[in-house]
Amino acid sequence: MRFTTRQIAIITLILLVTLLLAACGESAPGPTPTPSATPTQTQTPTITPTPTDLPTLTPSITPTITLTPSQTIVPSPTNTLPPTSTLPPSATISATPTASLTPTASLTPVKVIVQSEVGAYVRSGPNTNYPVVGEVDANDVFDALAFTINNEGDAWYLIRLDDGAGHLIDGWISQWVAGRVDDVPLGLIAQAVTIPASPTPLPSKTPTPTITPSPTPTMPPGGNARIYPASRVNLRSGPGLGFAKRGMMEPSDPLQLIGRNPNASWYEINTFDGRTGWVLSDLVVLYNINADLLPVKWVDAVVPNGLTLTSARLHRVYEIYEYGQQLGNRTDTFIVVGDSTSATTKDWYGLFYAVPRGNFSLGAYSTLQGALNFYSGSGSFGADFQTAQSGFATDYVLDPMWANPGACNAGESPLACEIRRKRPATAIIYLGIVDMVNYENPALYRQNLETIIATLINQGVIPVLTTFSIDEAHEVNARYLNTYYQINDHIRTLAAQYNLPLIEFQQAAKTLEHNGTIEDGRHLYYNLDGSMNLDQSSYLGQALRELMTLQMLDALRLYVFGG
Repeated sequence: MRFTTRQIAIITLILLVTLLLAACGESAPGPTPTPSATPTQTQTPTITPTPTDLPTLTPSITPTITLTPSQTIVPSPTNTLPPTSTLPPSATISATPTASLTPTASLTPVKVIVQSEVGAYVRSGPNTNYPVVGEVDANDVFDALAFTINNEGDAWYLIRLDDGAGHLIDGWISQWVAGRVDDVPLGLIAQAVTIPASPTPLPSKTPTPTITPSPTPTMPPGGNARIYPASRVNLRSGPGLGFAKRGMMEPSDPLQLIGRNPNASWYEINTFDGRTGWVLSDLVVLYNINADLLPVKWVDAVVPNGLTLTSARLHRVYEIYEYGQQLGNRTDTFIVVGDSTSATTKDWYGLFYAVPRGNFSLGAYSTLQGALNFYSGSGSFGADFQTAQSGFATDYVLDPMWANPGACNAGESPLACEIRRKRPATAIIYLGIVDMVNYENPALYRQNLETIIATLINQGVIPVLTTFSIDEAHEVNARYLNTYYQINDHIRTLAAQYNLPLIEFQQAAKTLEHNGTIEDGRHLYYNLDGSMNLDQSSYLGQALRELMTLQMLDALRLYVFGG
């Protein structure tokens, strides 16, 4: 058969195409695959993150990543920490703690300063249930040899102090009473390698009816106790670190116990060189005496001017507090009962508004840091209280009509509501301006305030009464002055009648311009940025009130709660 020229050209083109296809692959293409929703990658690479993938402080484990069809990442069970992780150079607590203290060397000479205005106890271990081994004074500075975090999440510093007799004592002091100078980071202090496994109380830690006579040494006639053999102890004018020192007691000095405070944490003693005072019971060994049978003694608290907390009032306050503990009240919690001078509104900053926001300065009153630390965990500072609202008078606090239905139960007054919600140990009361203006009835005010006091006491809550201040020269207050004086007198009378703590703010504010108030003559002068600076208490009414209230809270912490 003969081909035309056109047919030959077509056949030649087909042959060339076939040859080209054969040159591009080893075999002819197979069937077209069906697309899959998941990747078809079959390799299993090991991926190692770069140093930039690691957090700054917490090392991360380098995983072996297997890419399965579902992209599930499975870490290898045999992973180890990468050698390039950047942990701070600190030791760890031994898995089996012992009674020996073997801190690592401090990474840098970090110092801690005692911030409590009354000094602090130094203990044999990092918690308050360890025995006391010494005392330190306010503003004492020590090298932090080591630190640890106890089971309650609190930092404790290991320090070394001289007992005054040429002996060095290692002991622990809490972050609540001592702070790092210049706020040096905690990580710059070495972490303790070992800590005491458990507290070992001294023989006199808890008085018991068992009387164990001592064969030696011989006790002088009338003696029934001695100072612990390894301790020098401060003799104080009352049962607490806030009381003045009356000298030192030497190791094994004989004593005559003549009284105790309610929980027997302090003993009143006579010494055999003619002195009388109080010593910490942790540092006393008993001989032939049951300390439970000692009479309970009360001493006036040492408080700043303007505060009243006498021995009789301390006694009553302690009874209320103990009852409240049976009801489950929280020692570190307080509530405020007040009006717009205490509440935060669109126009005013409430009591302690600045504290939870960190916008405050204690200034010359840095020793009050212990009070801030003690109460801050409860969220009481600057809180929104059902009992402190704009326009509140004494009767409003007791009337369910003024309770917030979103927070309170049906038929529950703001006061009953807040007690149930917060279970406070303390209530700060600052009421009277609205009663003065709306009712002009001092007798009614006294009746309502007495009901508030009784309600609080029946719930084991300590009422702290505060007199209030207005600008006595302001024309808007002229017609109310007589009512104002009578209401404040009722506050003082009820505080004395019920043996309650009193903050005498009215008298203190007389030293301030316009009695500490702003132009309206009733609200207290405050900082426009909402800050708190206690050094301004000499001219700002709000700063003065916050100072005096914080001082009272601190006194309750020291003399009643034992914080």
